Amino acid sequence: MAGNELKDFLTKKRVLKAQLTKFKEKIAFEKIDKSEGDLIVDKCKELKKKFEDVFDAIYTACDETVIDSYVEEQESILENIDEIYLTVVRKFKTSNCSSSKTEVSDSVKLPKLSLPTFTGNINEWITFKDLFNAAVNNNSSLSDSQRLTYLKLSLKYEAFKIIQSIPVSDSNYKIAWNLLAERCILDSASQKSYIKRSLVKKLGLNVKNKSISVSCLDAAETVASGEIDFTFTPHFNQKFHVKTSAFLIEKIIDNIPTINLPQSLRDSLSDLLLADPNFHNASEIDVLLGVNVFLSLMKGETIKRNERLPFALSTKLGWVIVGSTAFPIENL
Repeated sequence: MAGNELKDFLTKKRVLKAQLTKFKEKIAFEKIDKSEGDLIVDKCKELKKKFEDVFDAIYTACDETVIDSYVEEQESILENIDEIYLTVVRKFKTSNCSSSKTEVSDSVKLPKLSLPTFTGNINEWITFKDLFNAAVNNNSSLSDSQRLTYLKLSLKYEAFKIIQSIPVSDSNYKIAWNLLAERCILDSASQKSYIKRSLVKKLGLNVKNKSISVSCLDAAETVASGEIDFTFTPHFNQKFHVKTSAFLIEKIIDNIPTINLPQSLRDSLSDLLLADPNFHNASEIDVLLGVNVFLSLMKGETIKRNERLPFALSTKLGWVIVGSTAFPIENL
């Protein structure tokens, strides 16, 4: 199924590239008037949005080993569209062109430079964040949709997977940035999944006898008492199965959330099919899914109903509540 989807997306990309080539060939920049210039600007916006959508779809469906080549191709195509756009802007300075908040203009087009890259290695995060802030986040001329585009172009491998399915838009940039920052609290051990020994005993699961030194969530090194293969399903759909393996450890992490959150927060999300309907109650974590498993479950849609509240992330297990509150709990 995934292979067929990727084939369809690649076909759409080829069609769009052919449209862009014909569009550029038909423009006689020295002869266009103001009304034609406005039409060209609108067409640039339309093509750019279509390319962003199709590349987002390709990133979701393709193998991670070929992501870099598609990222470079997208960057080249968007620069080609920006070149057409800027030529019209410089010639007419039309109100339509100068008022656009989501397209590139003279003041918002970044200079030709090498953006910092981040692969997901926690040791690279601080340096990457500082460089990206200096080059992109601190540029007040950029729209958030442009920042999200640059962020996607700067990420590779596991880091890119975290936000690859988030559509490019102004409203999604802070969500993508925060999601990336919060996943970066995990170290390389997060590639593996973990399960509490007490739960395995309670369920009577078969354990492979193997002791291995591991660290979970940057905690002190501990010894896993074995490994299990198991299958789990969402609480609302017993037909969907996920198979994975996990190391047995005594404790994964302290309660999440650390204290009980108000029922009003839960009620505000009552229309969503939640992965954990009791997410607002402080409780122990029995299973921690590794990044490789978690990313395969992401669907990409996000909801942010209040700037002070966490956001909801759509997954195949239901909606997951991610983030922290920005004000005292009693004000929720």
